[in-house]
Amino acid sequence: MKHQQGFTLIELLIVVVIAAILAIIAYPSYQNYIRQTRLAAVRTQMLHNAQQLERYYTQKRTFKDFPGNKDFPAKNLQQNQYFNISFSEGTASMPNPSDSGYILKAEPNKETNANETCTVYYNDSGIIWANSDKQNCPGYEIPKSE
Repeated sequence: MKHQQGFTLIELLIVVVIAAILAIIAYPSYQNYIRQTRLAAVRTQMLHNAQQLERYYTQKRTFKDFPGNKDFPAKNLQQNQYFNISFSEGTASMPNPSDSGYILKAEPNKETNANETCTVYYNDSGIIWANSDKQNCPGYEIPKSE
């Protein structure tokens, strides 16, 4: 009587099919996890930048930049690999409660984060929000009132 060694072709195909099904299920979850992590990281960096701006405001009593001012924090914002963070002074036309305030804006970097559509904002009142035309922004959902 001859003993078989190894696996049959059918057994190998079953293993390959099971592995493919697991990959199909796991990959979208992995992509969502990566997206949530990137959005959480940009929130942290925006808070860091806001702290620098608030420290500057405490010393100078303004968020305005002056010619030759090398210590203005908005010139050296801490950036994120996946989002481009920018500073703008608050004006009456912006969704900002004061004309002397600021808004930090983080837009997706099209080179490293091409599939992201959420833009994240942070204003001088400590309000952070995100919006997107195409998809939800995990971690920035508006709480449902009951």
